[in-house]
Amino acid sequence: MVSGEGGAGDDPFFIERMYAIFRANADVLAYDAYYNNSEDGNVRSSLVSPVLNPKSAARYQQLFGAG
Repeated sequence: MVSGEGGAGDDPFFIERMYAIFRANADVLAYDAYYNNSEDGNVRSSLVSPVLNPKSAARYQQLFGAG
């Protein structure tokens, strides 16, 4: 999910699909990593502090937990 130029923006469907893929492959998946970035000129994919994608952030917390 990328909010910067060329990205799809705030897309909770992406979070849902990511979750589904991880669940479907839990037997072979060791971990996942979400690179939380908010800097201008970068991908701007932050889900926390600051929340740049509020719909995706809410869906992420529902599915993955607040952490």
